[in-house]
Amino acid sequence: MSGGFVVPNRNVKGLPNNVLGSTGTFTFSSAAGYQRITDFSDLALKALNDQLEQLWIRTQNRSVDTGDYSTTMLMVDGELTNPCVMGRKLFSYEKEIRYVSDMGSDCNDGLTQAAPFLTLDFAVQSLPIICEKGAIIYVDAPGGKSFIERLHLTAPYFGELALLAQNPVTVLGNVEIGPMVKGNLTVTGMTFYGTTDEIVKQMSPGAAVLFDGCTFFAKDGGKRAIHAMGGKAAAVNCGFYNCTDAAILASHMGSCVMHNCVGKGNGVAMAADSGGVGVLSGTCPGASALSRAENGGVIQGSAAAAVVEPESDTRFLEAEFETVATMSALDLEFLEDPSPAQGKDRVTGKEYKGYWVFDTESIQERLTGKTIVGAKLLLKRKPGAGSKKRVNVYLYLHNHTEPVGDAIVGGGLGNRGALAPDESMWLTVTPASVNMIRNGMAKGYAVHSPISGEELEFYAQSEFVAKLWVVYR
Repeated sequence: MSGGFVVPNRNVKGLPNNVLGSTGTFTFSSAAGYQRITDFSDLALKALNDQLEQLWIRTQNRSVDTGDYSTTMLMVDGELTNPCVMGRKLFSYEKEIRYVSDMGSDCNDGLTQAAPFLTLDFAVQSLPIICEKGAIIYVDAPGGKSFIERLHLTAPYFGELALLAQNPVTVLGNVEIGPMVKGNLTVTGMTFYGTTDEIVKQMSPGAAVLFDGCTFFAKDGGKRAIHAMGGKAAAVNCGFYNCTDAAILASHMGSCVMHNCVGKGNGVAMAADSGGVGVLSGTCPGASALSRAENGGVIQGSAAAAVVEPESDTRFLEAEFETVATMSALDLEFLEDPSPAQGKDRVTGKEYKGYWVFDTESIQERLTGKTIVGAKLLLKRKPGAGSKKRVNVYLYLHNHTEPVGDAIVGGGLGNRGALAPDESMWLTVTPASVNMIRNGMAKGYAVHSPISGEELEFYAQSEFVAKLWVVYR
């Protein structure tokens, strides 16, 4: 058999001698820092296949958020039939179903109503990258709680995707759809309270997003509900409130459709800028002006204003705090008889993999007198060697002398999540835990996982800045 399979030099040294060609069954040639394997025999293929289960093939991935290049891991299954990227399967040939509930947990598999996820972000990340027959995520809120989401769809996804509310569902935060998302997305029956200037930003020219029967409330001074920046978006039977600039904006060759919508307190119902195209039909939300087109933007069609009073006038804001880890996983790995202050859990006896201390004065300054309604902590796993799958991580409060508030934040009673190598996720933390930091009863959060620090490494010190995102009113 002829052909080629390219592996980096650093990985080839891990193959056994017989695979390296000492038997003469196949040969190597070296060029440009790679070794190319040719003339495979069946035995060599089997040996290579066995070794590939332990190999990582590195590719380059550019972050949509920062523009920086970072190393991404491509994991190959033993069968070599369905590879995984950053813990996600590459292909699915059946319709994928996931469940999300305000009573769920992000350590569940989300495959049944009995084991739902807690956040939309985890549900989306659990989907294969290519869903040939699409995916549906059912969202339920039997506990009457709001979903606190930074739903940034920046990881690759190809296929149709529907987010369906099974009863009144409220989402606090914002939604971003990155250029690596391709396909038709439908969001039905959800109420969005924005915490940023734009509630939804659609940046994928390969995606078309439909909001059906949704309601959008801008924050104090919030500019827009939907911004199609190079992508396509449509709002049907939706409500828009308090958008100071425009309910919907199409820009940079993006396009938007608004049909049979209502609302009040908006700057304009639809705006088109920098080559964007907007289409109006039926009714549009109450605004100071119907439309605005500038810098090559075009507005087509017309609509009659439909002023409808909002059911709620609650406004939400957000605050973000940054910190670096005080201990890395490697530091903790070699501690002798660590005390709780050094990262050993008093209940499980497991060592923490790192903990993050936040500036309590800054938190007090920003949040004193405010009602905290939700929060998330951004963590990221290193792309180094170790477990190739998502592994559970647990969050605890920490005060430098002992872990505190286990029942509030961590363990089996509280916040858990799962991370794949080179993956960053917003893990849920409770308002009560933020209150304890604000009140000086805790300093920050500790991270623990039941596998060894060698397998689960987190960015530490200056390598990675953890962020605490708080939604309040």
